Amino acid sequence: MLNRIVSRTVRRYAGEYILARRIGNELVEVSFSEEDPDKLQELAFNSGLTADVLMSGEKALARIGGFSKLVKTNQKGTVNYWRQEKSKPDWGYIQPQNMMEDTIPFNASDSNVAAYQVKGKSVMYDLVSRLNKPESKKAINISVDEEEL
Repeated sequence: MLNRIVSRTVRRYAGEYILARRIGNELVEVSFSEEDPDKLQELAFNSGLTADVLMSGEKALARIGGFSKLVKTNQKGTVNYWRQEKSKPDWGYIQPQNMMEDTIPFNASDSNVAAYQVKGKSVMYDLVSRLNKPESKKAINISVDEEEL
């Protein structure tokens, strides 16, 4: 039973949802096209967008914090450093499975995991970069590799 609880707690949320616009009676996946570098910078950190959602049958709004460019999906690595401070959000580094690659930073707020669930364990993650800075990469959607459970 504990295994089922842990599995639900650390499952990946990657790709579970899409942002769509209602056109008539259809939902069409949203596509953004922005050439202005200043606007791209703004979208990366604070899009200002909201989406209608139902929570327990009641209407609510989901805030869309920002956008990143998807570089790679379903990557494997090991969380080799996790920093916890009282006044700051948790953060750390993942060592990719290919040891020749540099470690990848992450913010715990970009994933639904806690240090005790992933530190030192094999994890799955997606790699993203900032919209206007492709060299600035980070890991999101971190979860324990199912082979570890």
